[in-house]
Amino acid sequence: MVPKAIMDEALALDDYEKLKLIDALQRSLDPSLDDEISPEEAALVDERMADFRANPEEGIPFEEVIAEMRSLLA
Repeated sequence: MVPKAIMDEALALDDYEKLKLIDALQRSLDPSLDDEISPEEAALVDERMADFRANPEEGIPFEEVIAEMRSLLA
């Protein structure tokens, strides 16, 4: 069981900090997540970032993404 003080601190984090904590916890459970991404994955990230930079109005604000994720999990 997680001590209450730790849980309270984790729940008080903002959404971005919570995501960073989740990532760190996942990596502690599965060290393979620390592996480098493949050249194909890097190219896909570059392509998507270029598309976003060319069309920023088509992006979805982080807050909306989180709200949608929460509604799907409810």
